[in-house]
Amino acid sequence: MYIDKLPEVFLSNKHTANHLHRAIKSGLVKKIGPKLYTKNLKDEPKDIVKKSLWFIVSEYFPDGLISDR
Repeated sequence: MYIDKLPEVFLSNKHTANHLHRAIKSGLVKKIGPKLYTKNLKDEPKDIVKKSLWFIVSEYFPDGLISDR
């Protein structure tokens, strides 16, 4: 199944839409944020986000640059 090839946390897009709809109905993934889904069904969403924070940031802002002084 296509969903098996995705990482634990991923954003939906036009390529995942059909597969994602079926996976949600089957209980294989859950929504944890806007366009944000996870295959991890046992952990709390806050723990999943904390563990994958920088990956999620890179998915939402693929060309983003984070810097400081």
